[in-house]
Amino acid sequence: MNSLYNIAKLDDTNYDSWSLQVRSVLVHQDLWSVVNGEMEKPVPNEKNANEVAAWKTKDEKATATIILSATPVQIAHIKNCTTAKETWEALKEVHRPKGPVRKVTLFKQLIQMRMAENEDVQEYICKFVAIVEKLAETGIALQEELYLLR
Repeated sequence: MNSLYNIAKLDDTNYDSWSLQVRSVLVHQDLWSVVNGEMEKPVPNEKNANEVAAWKTKDEKATATIILSATPVQIAHIKNCTTAKETWEALKEVHRPKGPVRKVTLFKQLIQMRMAENEDVQEYICKFVAIVEKLAETGIALQEELYLLR
């Protein structure tokens, strides 16, 4: 990765910040459309060889960017992926599963959350909002009344 980008490699603890930063790198490098599926792989035929080659180049660069920004432990999750989109989605599923265990874990974290005596209010609110947002990503949107009462 370009030294312009000082991003911590993906590990078991930093998916949220890593994904935001690597997505920004991919956008900056004009590769995000391959990862998010907006630019689909063209079906090869005798008339679009250049288009297919251009897609393949972008896909390989995006895949390399993702792999180079992950620790060896994380690479184990993506070693069999064949496209940048598949690679990105595999890491997302590992770190942001949407199954029932994830939902229960997040909801439990939210309910058990307490502000420490010496904790900054802004920091506490950020943690709280982050859990609410993660729950929303799993399909659980809390009614506003539930989290305004905290």
